[in-house]
Amino acid sequence: MNIAVLGSGNIGTLISAQLSLNDKVNLYSRKPEKFNSLITVFDEDTNTEYQSKINMVSDNLEKVLKNCELVIITVPAFAIKDLIVKVFKIIDIETKVLFYPGTGGVEFYCKDFIKKGGKIYGTQRVCSVARLKEYGKSVITSGKRNHMFVGSIPSNCAGEFKKFIENKFDIDTTVLPNYLSVTLTPSNPILHTSRLYSIFEDYNKECGYKYIPLFYEEWDNKSSKILIDADNEVQRLCRKINLDLNNVKSLLEHYESKNKEELTKKIISIKSLKGIPTPSIFKNEQLHPDLDSRYFTADFPYGLMVIKAICLIYKMETPMIDKMLFWYQKLVKKEYLVDCDHLGIDSKEISIPQDYDLKTPLDIETFYNKEY
Repeated sequence: MNIAVLGSGNIGTLISAQLSLNDKVNLYSRKPEKFNSLITVFDEDTNTEYQSKINMVSDNLEKVLKNCELVIITVPAFAIKDLIVKVFKIIDIETKVLFYPGTGGVEFYCKDFIKKGGKIYGTQRVCSVARLKEYGKSVITSGKRNHMFVGSIPSNCAGEFKKFIENKFDIDTTVLPNYLSVTLTPSNPILHTSRLYSIFEDYNKECGYKYIPLFYEEWDNKSSKILIDADNEVQRLCRKINLDLNNVKSLLEHYESKNKEELTKKIISIKSLKGIPTPSIFKNEQLHPDLDSRYFTADFPYGLMVIKAICLIYKMETPMIDKMLFWYQKLVKKEYLVDCDHLGIDSKEISIPQDYDLKTPLDIETFYNKEY
């Protein structure tokens, strides 16, 4: 298969190397000159390593997409809008587009492509943790999942990607009944935002911090309580929507926990997440949150805010999600929300259903229930 992977960060580099073992892969990168002819993959789960040759690495999007049958998009949500506009001008309507992962409201950018007969796919999460060892040369994979979930628009087309993921990554995969089961997945949009809010809730830019805890390895009960409260709001939203959202599992269920104490213990114990720092910068002899980290720039506006926008359509109160969003927008001097019930002027910058003429529960349910 001819595959184009767009995005040469942790995930893009890893799956390009993995897929290149059996397929012809072109990788789109802004820094193609930094890539070796061979990528080394270190697998910490099996304590093995291998090398893989990617067919082409280029910053020329047209060259990367030429003759491709599948486009896999791995760039962060805030970078997708400009990229996807260019992609849709180059590919034909038969080319399949997979968002990996598929959260962030990316489907709204694809509304015209879908209307013309195009198909998009998205996974709830990625297959494993990926960390670049050296950009363009080597990547580490760990914490391979036992199970994956994939959805599509039209809603009845995801079966072909069940086979793709199972064949290419050797992971059992469930077909989701609709793409909203991807959009509302409480992964990074809830996980990252809860932890950042817990750590930096009292942040004062004049003072900073002498020490900032590791993101996962030093997780605490305060973070778990915030996460559970926000996650419960997502679950209440799922119960209000007239679609099958049974596969939007709560994070307590995902992490096999019953309460905040068990959740904290579980997150701390995950080997593949150990050592990951909280995004921060050193300035004026103090540590400060790195507001340019994608944990901030992607997971609040393109994650949590997308969930909030859908909650507004269903007239559902979300006190914890609101608290986190108001804190974040004050921190970055934006107005995504005027108040708990009304969108702010800066919501126009992001990908929410209201800006794509999806404004009622019926609009939402019709859009996600569309079949081929």
